Amino acid sequence: MRVTVTRRGGIAGVALRGSAETAHFSQAEKALERPSGRSVPRPDEFHYEVNMGAETRSYTESELPDDLRPLVEAAMKDAEIV
Repeated sequence: MRVTVTRRGGIAGVALRGSAETAHFSQAEKALERPSGRSVPRPDEFHYEVNMGAETRSYTESELPDDLRPLVEAAMKDAEIV
């Protein structure tokens, strides 16, 4: 499955969007099945929207699951400004 990740926030506040295939990240697929948390955002913290088909999960940098980080990093590798 192709996943699109949009990252917003940080000091510069620039929004980036990239994508990656979950087939290369088997642990990430399991993490995407779990609901995202709802922590209080911190100043200058990144916010991620992970879109997979018809569903979107939202995470702050501090609540992004460890098993989802490699997929997000792969998507951000070739991300473009939106």
